[in-house]
Amino acid sequence: MINSQQFKVNADNLNLRSTPRVAADNRIAVLPKDHIVFKLGDADDDSWWEVTTTFEESKLIGFVAHRFLSSTGSSDLFDFLEPSSAERVKNLSIWATFYNVHTAQVISGGEPLLDMSGKSLGLSLSTKDWCNAAMEGTVRVLGSDSNVIDTYNFAGTGLLPQVDCSSFFPSLPSNVISGTNRVRFKVSKGLYGEGTAGFILAPYRTIAVDKSFISIGSVIYIPDARGIAVTLPSGIKITHDGYFFAADVGGAIKDNHIDGFLGIASKNPFPFIKSTSTSAFEAFLIHNTLIEKALKASHTR
Repeated sequence: MINSQQFKVNADNLNLRSTPRVAADNRIAVLPKDHIVFKLGDADDDSWWEVTTTFEESKLIGFVAHRFLSSTGSSDLFDFLEPSSAERVKNLSIWATFYNVHTAQVISGGEPLLDMSGKSLGLSLSTKDWCNAAMEGTVRVLGSDSNVIDTYNFAGTGLLPQVDCSSFFPSLPSNVISGTNRVRFKVSKGLYGEGTAGFILAPYRTIAVDKSFISIGSVIYIPDARGIAVTLPSGIKITHDGYFFAADVGGAIKDNHIDGFLGIASKNPFPFIKSTSTSAFEAFLIHNTLIEKALKASHTR
């Protein structure tokens, strides 16, 4: 199921309120029909959602009765304003690589995807596809009719190696290859896979980090990403606002190295991602409660 957090108003008018209840003094704005809001979370009262939206050139956050909303099928807005100097709490110098959901076709007699108990999940891949899936941490498996069977995610590592992947990744250190050879899988709870700490992956939003350098759950702003045209997996074209969310880790991600998640795309749209440690760029750790909540919501199912 797609993790959709973007909704549109399906009533003629919808009151955005400061608290999850109807009261004369808590109305923030009246949203017109087809206006877009972004869900941040559920209120204590099941009838209400906490949302954020842009209205009359202002960013607003409040509560709406969700029966007056309909899903748009899109999972992010990508329209946050540039951070103020006060919101840029730490300056970072980082370099980046990129990763995606590996797509593979099921075959008979190949390398099975095993769960943590060593049992087969019922399908197998070529050795190369298995190793790519283990390295990326996520694989989208297609059937013989090229339709998606499901998405499978890294579940942990077993005691014994299943496959020798060293020939596919000759430049990686032996300890990384050793872990890759022992990867076990599970059905993913996210359409594009799972990161760490219970987060799902969001294309063009998620970054994998060394959590000793950037804490999981952090919002990072990269000025060079702002204004870059990106096509989401849904086919919707957006202009990136520069914000990313630390929701994943990786065995090869150390120190000031980050890994940007592209979803199902294989072509990197970001010129600043050069996949070399000598090509560092400026970024900022951001503290903005609204943006932090919104990006956390887009990584939660």
